[in-house]
Amino acid sequence: MNTPNEIKYLSREQIDEKKWAACLEQCQNGLVYGCHHYLDAMCSHWDALVLNDYEALMPLPWRKKWGFRYIYQPAFIQQTGIFSINQLSPDLVDAFLHNARKYFSFGELNLNVAPVTFSSKNRNNYILALDQPYSIISSSYHNDLKKNLKEANKNRLLFTENVNHSDILSLYKNLYQSIMGFKESDYEHMEILIRFLETQGRVVIRGVFHEQEMISGAVCLKDARRLYLLVSATNERGRKLSANHFLIDSLVKEFSETKLVLDFEGSDQPGIAHFYKNFGAENHPYYFILWNSLPWPVKYFKAQPAHD
Repeated sequence: MNTPNEIKYLSREQIDEKKWAACLEQCQNGLVYGCHHYLDAMCSHWDALVLNDYEALMPLPWRKKWGFRYIYQPAFIQQTGIFSINQLSPDLVDAFLHNARKYFSFGELNLNVAPVTFSSKNRNNYILALDQPYSIISSSYHNDLKKNLKEANKNRLLFTENVNHSDILSLYKNLYQSIMGFKESDYEHMEILIRFLETQGRVVIRGVFHEQEMISGAVCLKDARRLYLLVSATNERGRKLSANHFLIDSLVKEFSETKLVLDFEGSDQPGIAHFYKNFGAENHPYYFILWNSLPWPVKYFKAQPAHD
C-alpha cells in the first residue's frame, strides 16, 4: 500500500543537516544555492518544506515587515525552488507551493521548476556543457565571438588563478551596484561564504591581467554538476581589449572534457544574453512567481531589502 506524501514545514533549527545534504546530493535538479551553508550565509532567515523523509526540499527564505513574514529572493541566489530525488510531478510542485502560501501571505521567488496552477514568468539562464574537447566546444562559437577572441589574443592578456576574490567582488560592486542594489552586508556575507567554500575546494577564482593590472575577473562556484559564474566583472579597459571574451573562453578551455556544465546565471538583459549565446550556450529558463494575499491596505506594499 502506498504511503501518501507528507509535506512538513520545518524551521531552520528542526532541519537535519545530514539528511538535507544527502538529499541535495542525490537530486537531479540540485543546485549549489540549496546547500544549507549557502542559505545560512545569504538569507536573513530560512525555513523549509520537506517531503516525507527528505525526499524533496523547498527552502523558504523569509523576512518580516509590518508584522508579516514574507518570502523573498536573497542576494546572490539566482534560484531555489524544489529539489527532489525523484521526478517531480506537476501536482507535487503545486502542492509545495500551496503549502508555502499557507505559511506566507506574500511571496516572490525564483523556482527551478515550472508551476502549473501558479502564474509564472520565464527568466533566462544559459548553460554550456563542458564534456567535449575544447576544439569541439569552440567550433560552435559564433563568428563575432571568434573575431573578438582573435583581437584579444593580440593584446598579450594573462589568464591566471593568482587573483583575490575580494578584488573581483569590489570591481563587481563598483560597476553594478546601481543596477543590482545589493547591500554592503550582502557582499560581506558572500565574502564569508566564499572563504568557507574555498576550504572545500568549491571555488574557482580567475583573473585576466594586462600590464600587471587586473582588467577582468570571475568568481565561480563548483559542485559535482556545475561551474556557476557567480560574479564576473570587466572594467572599461578590459572591455576595449575583449578581456571578458578571453576570460570565459579560458574557463571553457580549462574545464573542457569534464562532466561539468558552465552555468552563466542569466540573463534577461539582451546584450548579456547575446554574449552568452555566442559561446553556444543553451537557454534553460527558471521561473519567477509572486503571490500576495496580504490584507488591505498592507496588500499593496512592495517587499524591499532587509528590515531585520
